[in-house]
This record gives sequence, C-alpha cells and structure tokens, in this order.
Amino acid sequence: MDATTKAKPPTGARQDDPKTAPKPGPQEAPPKAPTDPLQAILERARQGDQSVLPQLKQVLDDNESLWRDCYDLVAMSEQAWLDKIVGKDLLASQSFRRHVVQLKLDLVGPSPTPLEKLLADRIAAAWLGVHHAETMEALGDASGGKAAQMRLKRLESANKRFQAATKALAVARRLTNGLKIEINHTTASPAPAVGETVAASRAAHARNPVTRSNADAGVHDPVRERLRTLFNEEADLAEGRELADAVRP
Repeated sequence: MDATTKAKPPTGARQDDPKTAPKPGPQEAPPKAPTDPLQAILERARQGDQSVLPQLKQVLDDNESLWRDCYDLVAMSEQAWLDKIVGKDLLASQSFRRHVVQLKLDLVGPSPTPLEKLLADRIAAAWLGVHHAETMEALGDASGGKAAQMRLKRLESANKRFQAATKALAVARRLTNGLKIEINHTTASPAPAVGETVAASRAAHARNPVTRSNADAGVHDPVRERLRTLFNEEADLAEGRELADAVRP
C-alpha cells in the first residue's frame, strides 16, 4: 500500500475508538497578522473597527494618494462598466479605458475647470452605459417578449442619461463664457464737475474717441448691455431731478 494513502478504518469499527479512529491530518495555520503598522490599520479599518478611526484619518491625511487614487469613485464606476462589457479580458478593458481617457480629453482638454471635469466624468460613465446597453440589445434575442422590452427600455434610459450629461456640459460652457465682465479703469469717464449737468457729462463721455471706438466695435455682450441700460436709466433719473430743482421756485 502506498504510504501516502490513508488507511480506512475496518468495517464496523467505532470512530471514537482511539485505536481504530483515523489520525487527524495537519491543521492549517491561522493567517498571520500584518506586521506593517500601516497595513494593520488599513486591515482593521476594512473590518469596520471603529476604534481605529482616529488613526485612519491621520493615515489618509499623510497619504493623499491612498484615498485619491485607490478609492476614486469615478474610476470604480468606469471599471464596473468595463467589467460588465468585457469581463476578464484585460486587453479589451485596457483598450476601452484608453478610449475613455481620450473621450474626456476631446471634451474638455488637458486643463479643465472643476465643473468641466465633473461633467466630463459623468459623460464618460453614461457613454459606457449606452454602449453596454447597445451590446446587450445587439446580442439579445430579437424574437420579442419581456426580455427584449427590458433591453430596449434600458437602452432608451441609458441614452437619455447620456444626452442629459452632454447637454449639461454645453449649458455650463455657454453660461460660463457669456458672463464675462471686462472693466477697463483707463477709459472710465470722469465725474461731473461742479455745476456740470449729467447730460453734459454724458455728451463729453460720448465724444471720447476710446469709448466711442469700443461702442462702435459691435461686440454683443448681454451683461454689458444690461449694465449700460441701468446706467442710462439712472442718468435719466438724475437729469430729471436736476431739471425739477432748476424750475422749482
């Protein structure tokens, strides 16, 4: 008999008899506790140990890359979509991830504002969701039924989220680019002199070649137009008050 083969107890032998019971095999050693203090804190935190919370906060303060790179919700969401689309295929996963990076770069460039970066991340996640739904619709059974209706409904919902994300980026850019107020201190009109009426001051300001060239430039700025309207209304009110004071006995 092979020495490595365990001998079976004879038929009818009692299992609790020390003479006939089989000897227990080697027991697995318990897992060793991490010797690195940092790893020990992280392991206790993963287990939900509330007593380690002050130490965990200090570790995260000292190691910014730990929470910024390893626990990035955007990256986790994108990876979850990639896992759904390609499974364990690392070649396809890494290739599609480069498509996502290039998509964000095409949308907002290398130096986006915080709002543009947030919306670009949202667009990328929605883009992955749309393509996952498209793939499921293409591979699904086209014979109809509830399953086909659910796939189509999922595709329509994913497409709406993608369109909403792209529209949000377009609206944010339009609002940001349309609310610029330029203040040029070198061309400001002087305050009316003593005894000079507001109308005379406005006429002198209109004769200024610098301000006249700016007005003739034809640049349409909604904010500037609104400010100019408010200034003219205030000037008209001031001129009316001056005329009333002049004719008052």
